[in-house]
Amino acid sequence: MVFNDNIINNSVPPKTVVLNGCFDGLHAGHIYLLKAALGYGQVIVGLNTDASVKKLKGADRPRHTWEERAFAIQEAVPGCLIEEFDGDAVRFARSHNADLVIRGWDQVSERGLPCGVVRLGKWDLPEEKK
Repeated sequence: MVFNDNIINNSVPPKTVVLNGCFDGLHAGHIYLLKAALGYGQVIVGLNTDASVKKLKGADRPRHTWEERAFAIQEAVPGCLIEEFDGDAVRFARSHNADLVIRGWDQVSERGLPCGVVRLGKWDLPEEKK
């Protein structure tokens, strides 16, 4: 295996990677997205506020409070920084001087993002687990 010495010696600062979502009922697809994002750099998760989840998903949502959703993410994928997200991905990326925005397969809007975008494919259970 070949490693880049600049990365090993920490002479290249890690990329700032942002992604956002409701994560209301954390599932394997969410965990895949978060773990894959960690491969690109320091991850800052914009976790939708309870009010924004209700607006996006309906009056009976969220099923879990912001604090519960944040805890679930930290437990499942340690190393992510988690902040409140109000729904404006462009402002969130700019406020963190993001190098990359990670988008899931079902997130369609990329307009106006101030940096590179990585779109991850849809997660599926590995063949050996089916």
